[in-house]
Amino acid sequence: MTSGADKIVSLFGHPIATPESDAQLVEYIQWLLDLATAGEITGITGAILYRDDAVATIGCGLSTVSLVGRLEQRKYMMLKELDES
Repeated sequence: MTSGADKIVSLFGHPIATPESDAQLVEYIQWLLDLATAGEITGITGAILYRDDAVATIGCGLSTVSLVGRLEQRKYMMLKELDES
């Protein structure tokens, strides 16, 4: 008997891959959590890419002009990396 998992598709119609975690991503998020727990991070903003290509934005805590500026810098770097690939 099969579980039917092979019939599950994303909202975009393609099969959903078997979940596999990215060790580097998990380590980075754990590092951020440790900093937030210690009170070192007071605000965060960004985007999350899910395994089915869905995207969400996040934002929590304080927002400053500096945070917005760094987000713009990161956006530029990402666009440059995509253009070069």
